Amino acid sequence: MAWKKKTGSTVRDLTPLIVEGWTPGTATARRSGDVVLIDVQALGRPAAGTGVVQILSLPVGYRPAANVYGRTFRGSLTRCLTGGALSIDAPTSSVDYLHFTFLTSDPRSAA
Repeated sequence: MAWKKKTGSTVRDLTPLIVEGWTPGTATARRSGDVVLIDVQALGRPAAGTGVVQILSLPVGYRPAANVYGRTFRGSLTRCLTGGALSIDAPTSSVDYLHFTFLTSDPRSAA
C-alpha cells in the first residue's frame, strides 16, 4: 500500500459576500480537494422574506457540481446552485443557521 499526501485545506471568509438585507453573522467555505463545506452561522433579517431570497453568491472554486438542497436549523428550505447562488425559501426574521457539504467540479486553481 502506498501513502498519498493529504490535500491541503483552503478556508475562505464569505461574510463580505452576504447580500444587503441580511444581518450577517458569519459565512465560511472550506475546501479540501474536491469537497466543499459551506457554513453560515447566526444569519438574520430585520423582517421575514417571501419566495426565494439569495444569501450570497459562492465564488468560483466553491460551487457545487450539482444543485444541492437542504434545510436550515429552523426548517426553512435552502438551495446551493451550480451557478453559485446560495438561497433560502421564505426566511423568517429569526436568526438561523445552515450548512452544506458537496463535491465541486470547479478547478482547484480557481480556489
